[in-house]
Amino acid sequence: MSGPIANSPVSLVYAHPWLYQGVMRALYGRGFDERYRAIAELIEPGSEVFEVCAGDGYLYRRYLAPRGVRYAGGDINEAFLRYARRSGVAIRRLDAMSDPIPVADYVVIQASLYQFIPNHVRLVESLLGAARRSLIVAEPIVNLSTSSSPLIRWLAQRSANPGDGHKAARFDAASLDAALRERFGDRIESSVSIARGRERLYRLRGAALGSHQT
Repeated sequence: MSGPIANSPVSLVYAHPWLYQGVMRALYGRGFDERYRAIAELIEPGSEVFEVCAGDGYLYRRYLAPRGVRYAGGDINEAFLRYARRSGVAIRRLDAMSDPIPVADYVVIQASLYQFIPNHVRLVESLLGAARRSLIVAEPIVNLSTSSSPLIRWLAQRSANPGDGHKAARFDAASLDAALRERFGDRIESSVSIARGRERLYRLRGAALGSHQT
């Protein structure tokens, strides 16, 4: 959750983790937790994980902690950071476009790559460079912000400011696949549909020094 307008007023949905979780659960229904389970299943128990745009640390608290991973996360939203820290999550303030990404076995970015358009390729390069084993990218491909209704589209686009400005651009299935395969096709190990078709989950082979070959 980073961009050129750091610390701008957040959208209501990003004002508190409870609000964010409520909106996401309403949008995804039964697919909400499926998103997190699918990511967790790609991560080997006991490994080291760093999550970019980690929010309130829900992935770790609900799905990775039971797997005994060594976890750390980064985000720019102060409300989410405070909540995560109170919940015992190892998390720091991180601007993913300007701060170094800590090296880990697995680097994860979930539902946030669109926040970095048009610099998403540069971000993925940075994340790959920090991943020893895999970079895991989960991204929405069905979005209210691309609705045919101008009102719904406007409301959705004005609800996507985590603290660094509103983001209008989104991926669909074709544009996301093209963005990753054009530059990183030789590193894509798997690509599957999750959350009842609302998201796409990619695993890319890490590029960090000493990366594991799988």
